[in-house]
Amino acid sequence: MTRAEEYRIEFNKLETMLKKRANARSEESISSVVSSLVNIHKDRVVRQFERDIRQFIELRNAIIHQSTDRAIAEPYEETVTALRQLVVNIEQPKTAWDIATTELIKVGLDDNLSEVVRQMAQMHITSLPIVEDKRVIGFVSESTVVKIVDKAFEHGGALIDEAKIKDVAYDKPYGDDSDVYAFVTRKVTVYEIEDMFNNAIKKGQRLLAVLVSDKGDASATPLGIITAWDLHKIDK
Repeated sequence: MTRAEEYRIEFNKLETMLKKRANARSEESISSVVSSLVNIHKDRVVRQFERDIRQFIELRNAIIHQSTDRAIAEPYEETVTALRQLVVNIEQPKTAWDIATTELIKVGLDDNLSEVVRQMAQMHITSLPIVEDKRVIGFVSESTVVKIVDKAFEHGGALIDEAKIKDVAYDKPYGDDSDVYAFVTRKVTVYEIEDMFNNAIKKGQRLLAVLVSDKGDASATPLGIITAWDLHKIDK
């Protein structure tokens, strides 16, 4: 089998998959299907790889004579491999569970504030979830701690070692107004997670973490956590 034939096979897989995702007619062009998936269906995965898809469409047009359907050029082996991997990336994109940290470090309302701050410093963690009855009810972040210290000095006092998280946490949800967190299910794609962090920045907020659970909401026990530091795992 020639590389052009291999390319044709992989490209047909790509075209069939995309048309199925868009519920498109067989006679629709793959270019219009891609546009539909991105602009109408808001398919986040296809949007992520739109540029690559269109480059492979152009290459298909260059190596396959449209009137005779015969190969007129041979693609490189690396190109065929890249196309094959693209099909896999779209069919099986990485999910939240793929990049989540499953060893969840958390604090409780009865934990000593001084111990929590010490733990954050030792482990180089900027925020920790507050868990009560197996549910996340807020976060303690470094900005929360700074405000607590500032408030103590305003009143001419200082923090005491016996202070508990519940003594200094703000009203529910515990934390700072500009510090937010979110919940998702395991199957949410990593590209949607990336969008969540970027959208928070646009709103002037800081997304401390995305918590992964079976239900994807605050009622479920968190199984994993994703912070901005985990986004580098997307391309690995």
